[in-house]
Amino acid sequence: MLCEVCGEREATIHLTTIADSTATIQYVCDVCGPEPLELPPYESDPAFEIASLQRLIERNDVPDPVRKAVLEQIERLRKRLPPDDLPAA
Repeated sequence: MLCEVCGEREATIHLTTIADSTATIQYVCDVCGPEPLELPPYESDPAFEIASLQRLIERNDVPDPVRKAVLEQIERLRKRLPPDDLPAA
């Protein structure tokens, strides 16, 4: 598929824009497309992650192997927190 902007190069980027509940899709080449985003390094908050994971395993449809892996991840995250910051188990 050719770029929808220049019509000369192969479209390698798929842009989806959503505004006012309407999606617009555009296929562009890497020359006409936007510059790549520079994202800051991700620094997670262990307390937030633990709470999110606890909500996940409260669901009844979580398979046992997934539940086990989630519980192991919660324990790894708990080790990164000072005792006063630990959310309730």
